[in-house]
Amino acid sequence: MSARGGPLKVFISYSHRDDSWREQLEAHLSLLRRQGILELWSDRRLIAGDSWDQEISSALAEARILLLLVSPDFIASDYCFGREMAVALERHQRGEAKVVPILLRPCDWTTAPFAHCQAFPRDNRPVSTHPAGADAALSEVARELRRLADQWPAATTATATATATAAAAPPAGNLNHRRWPWRLLLPLGALTISAGALVLHGLSQLQSQEGLAMVRLGAYPRAAAAFRNAGLLFPLDPLARCGGAAAAVGDRLNRDGAADPALPAAIAALPTTGPCGGQRQLFDGDLAMERHLANRDPADWLTAQAAYSRALELDKALAEAEQRLGSMADASGDPQTAQAHFERALKLSQRYAALASPYRNGLAKVLLQGDGAQRQRALALFDGDRGNPASDVEAAMQRWPLNSTNESLGLALERLPAVPPPVLRGDGLGQAWGFRLSNGDLVLMQRRSDQRCLLAQARATTLHLLGRNLDAEALRQSLETSCSDSQQTITTLLCDRLRQAATNPRAPRTARWLACPASAPASSAPPQPGSTG
Repeated sequence: MSARGGPLKVFISYSHRDDSWREQLEAHLSLLRRQGILELWSDRRLIAGDSWDQEISSALAEARILLLLVSPDFIASDYCFGREMAVALERHQRGEAKVVPILLRPCDWTTAPFAHCQAFPRDNRPVSTHPAGADAALSEVARELRRLADQWPAATTATATATATAAAAPPAGNLNHRRWPWRLLLPLGALTISAGALVLHGLSQLQSQEGLAMVRLGAYPRAAAAFRNAGLLFPLDPLARCGGAAAAVGDRLNRDGAADPALPAAIAALPTTGPCGGQRQLFDGDLAMERHLANRDPADWLTAQAAYSRALELDKALAEAEQRLGSMADASGDPQTAQAHFERALKLSQRYAALASPYRNGLAKVLLQGDGAQRQRALALFDGDRGNPASDVEAAMQRWPLNSTNESLGLALERLPAVPPPVLRGDGLGQAWGFRLSNGDLVLMQRRSDQRCLLAQARATTLHLLGRNLDAEALRQSLETSCSDSQQTITTLLCDRLRQAATNPRAPRTARWLACPASAPASSAPPQPGSTG
């Protein structure tokens, strides 16, 4: 048992291609786990129905030891090397956790951002090529982690003991000869209370600023927790009060949308100025946009656009408003303005890479409309947004025309899981997905059932391109009933992407299998304002 009174939580960041190495490492750490010294967490603990991104973020925030299983695949993984590692190093720098690189396989890592952290096995000898063998190397890692766990709580306990001893020790000299004028007690007490209030106010401000950063990025549950902590530390903090209310409204809006009849009143109760005023304008814009998507009234479109612009005037760091305006500009056929908004949103979220997914996705979709260099950047952004199904499906379709090798199509298939991710479970509306067709039209999908169907149909199409015709046909037939409502829209999108895959000699055969029309349909109308992705 750790001297802290419980096990140290350990987060394991790794590439799924190194899963067998993760299993071997956890086997070598099993004694530490059984003895209550370490509590291990990896994404293999996720179960069906979990919000995987939220669970990973929560585990990252709670862990005291952050293991990076370093390999070529780890460094190539944008999710591991970007999102998880960025959070880990940020907590390491604040002294909240220890980042410990575990060298699994030889790779160029000595100039990586984590290179200043002590890596194991020592002497930079990777586990897979260790002269004493992999078991000996992993045993060394286990011993080092045991030593780290022992030293960490010991240092904390020693400091606490020294502080308690110093506080309990009698003052030097003869107490009988010390005279403390009682009149000094009142001002000393007042000074102590004032100093304590200042400390609590400072801590409250830190929590409020964290909450404000989260609410600006749409991470409303995390924002609510930070504002709640700020209010407990300093109940008079005005930002904690209005920020907590804004976070609660944002969470309800995400879950229920305009279907919640109490939302307009809750939004109207927010301040009209400052950052909370910016949130109020953002939410007013969201309600107007929902009305527009329901009835296509241009007045609602203009109301939403004006509200988002006003939100940015009140809070220039409001990344969510930049994202909304970027989507509206894209839908209106103005990719340059859309790109500028998404670039600013991405810059505003650079400290929180795990929360930047919608901004990366939006920017990538705009860049797809550009030249070769922009399209390459778009593909890199999609690849850096693994785990977001909207990016995964577009990244897969964009790989269809690259070449006819199984390697390229294998990467496409890898992005299209056979089982839908937790974020697509259930019914109702999710985050809208938008896809620009070759003729300029915009295909919009917002129902989770339609999004699941697109993911599965794209997987079936990729299987057919790979020559796995029986698997592709079996999957397509299994979707005939559940996807009948969205089949025409999905086929239109898939056929459009297959036409863009003209360099792939297998594409015409797959297009015939999907019964694609011989040529692209002419654009019947400009994209509807508000059909955003």
